[in-house]
Parts: sequence; structure tokens; C-alpha cells
Amino acid sequence: MIPSASPCFLFLLLPILLTADLTLEAAGVPITMVTVAGGGQGKGFGPAVEAFVSDFLTHALLGTGEAPSDAKVKAGK
Repeated sequence: MIPSASPCFLFLLLPILLTADLTLEAAGVPITMVTVAGGGQGKGFGPAVEAFVSDFLTHALLGTGEAPSDAKVKAGK
């Protein structure tokens, strides 16, 4: 998940994440990239984000449901 309102993330971590993304993709590991519009660090993200996380974990850990795809969700919605 990428919080769009986090200056730390955008400048420090984004290049690392993009490199990891390409490396995992090359190794055939499934990845999902989610941008949280208006999201920051450690704040309540709202029902849309919570639903996405729940769907992702249900699929990844329990093997049920559909794998979520890359998305952009809005914090607080």
C-alpha cells in the first residue's frame, strides 16, 4: 500500500519498493500495488482500505475469494 500523503514514503521508500516490485515480478511472485489517496502514516484509513486489506488477506492466507488487483482507494471513504 502506498500512502499518497506521506512525504517520507514518496521520497525515501518508493524507489526501494519499485525495485522490489520488479524483482518479485521477474521471479514470478504475484504482487498487488495499492495507492491510498490521501493516506498518511498510522492514521485510520477508512472502510474502503479495510475492505481491500481484508480481501487481500483472505485470499493470501486462506486461499479463498478472489485476489485483489492493483487499485487506488481513498482514505476515509
